Amino acid sequence: MRPTFEIADGAWEITSAGALRCRARVLAVGVMEYSDDELGSMADGSGTGGMLVALDSLAEPRSLRSLEGVPVVIDQHTWIEDAQAQGPVQVGYVAGAPVVEPPYLLADLVITDRSAIDKIKARQVAEVSTGYEADSVPERGEYDGQRYVGRQTQIRYNHVALLPTGAGRGGHDVRILNTKLPQPQQQEAVMADPIRVRLRNGKTIQVMNEDDAKAVEDVDQQVETTTADASKLESLMAELETLTTAKTELDANYTRVTGELQSIKEQLEAAMSPAAVETAAQEIVNQREDATQVMNCQTLPEDMKALSGDALRAEVVTRVRAQNGLPEIPADKLADANFVAGLYEGLRHTPVHKRVVNGSTMVQTGVTTQSAMGMADNRARFDKLYGAKQ
Repeated sequence: MRPTFEIADGAWEITSAGALRCRARVLAVGVMEYSDDELGSMADGSGTGGMLVALDSLAEPRSLRSLEGVPVVIDQHTWIEDAQAQGPVQVGYVAGAPVVEPPYLLADLVITDRSAIDKIKARQVAEVSTGYEADSVPERGEYDGQRYVGRQTQIRYNHVALLPTGAGRGGHDVRILNTKLPQPQQQEAVMADPIRVRLRNGKTIQVMNEDDAKAVEDVDQQVETTTADASKLESLMAELETLTTAKTELDANYTRVTGELQSIKEQLEAAMSPAAVETAAQEIVNQREDATQVMNCQTLPEDMKALSGDALRAEVVTRVRAQNGLPEIPADKLADANFVAGLYEGLRHTPVHKRVVNGSTMVQTGVTTQSAMGMADNRARFDKLYGAKQ
C-alpha cells in the first residue's frame, strides 16, 4: 500500500560529503483515504473509505526496523523489488533509527542526489509519501471525525517518496522538517509552490512559507475555541431567557398572593374589631330572643343556650314540631338551611297560644291550660298549615 502525506519544515544540514540530511515526518496516526478499488472486499460502496493507522501499529518494533535504510525516491512512487538494481531512481536513504513522537513517526533522510537536493532547498518537492505493505483488519469506526472501514497492522516499509506540493493525501504537518530560509534566487520557486494548510473544517488554504502556515494553524485553533465559546454562550443565553421568564411568572404570582393575603388580613382584622364583636354578640342575643318568642317560653332550655344561627333555628323547628306531633323532618331537609329557615318563619307567624314546647317556662297569655279541645284545635290548624298527618 502506498498512502501519501504532506511535508512539514524543520532542521536540515549539508554533510561534509555534500549530502543533505533532514528530518521528516514520514507517517502519522490517523485515517488514510483509499478508493473502493484499493480497499477491495472492505469497500462499503461509497467510492472511498478510510484505513486507520493506530499508534500501536506505528510504534511496533519490527515495523520501525523495516524503515531503517529504505531508499528515498523523488517525484513519484517507485516500488523497490530489488535493492541492488534500483539504479538512478534512488536519490537517498533513511538513516538511523526512526523515532515515534505521537502522533508522528520521524525519520532522518539522507539525500545524495544533487538535483533532488536543489529541489528540496527550493521547495519544489515539499511532501513525503511513504510506501509500505501492511495487514488489513476489517473494523468500522471513527477517528478524529473521519470514519474508517479497516485497521492497518504489521507495517513493512518499502521506500519514501518525495513529491511536489499538493500531491499528498494527508495533512500538511507530515513533511520534510526544514527551518532554513530559501536563498534569494530561490524565492521565486517558493512563490510558485505554495504550502497547503488543511483547516479543521476540511477546507484548504495555500500560503507561501512555513511561518504563514503556522500562523494559519494557530488562527484555525483559535477559531475552533471561539466557536466552542460562542456555542456555550448561546446555550447560557437560552438558559438565562428561560430563567427570566420563570422569574417573571413567579414575581407575578408573588404579587397576586401578597394582595390576596392583605385582603384576607384586612377582613380578619375587621371581623375581630370591637365593633364587629359587639355586632356579632348582639346578633346572637337577637336570635335567642326571637327563638324564645317562637317557642313561647320565657327562657331557652339549658341545652339550647349555646346554639345560634342555623343550628338554633333547626333545633327550635325540631322541638316545636315534635311537641305538636308533626312528622319528623328528614335529615337531608334538616341540613338544608334555606328549608329550615322557611319552617322557622312559618312558626314565627303562628299565633303564640298555638305554640307548645315542653321543658320551657311558658309565657302566660291569659289563655287556659291546654285541654283536649285546645289540642284538637291546634292539630286542625297545623294540619291546615303543613298538611294532614298520614
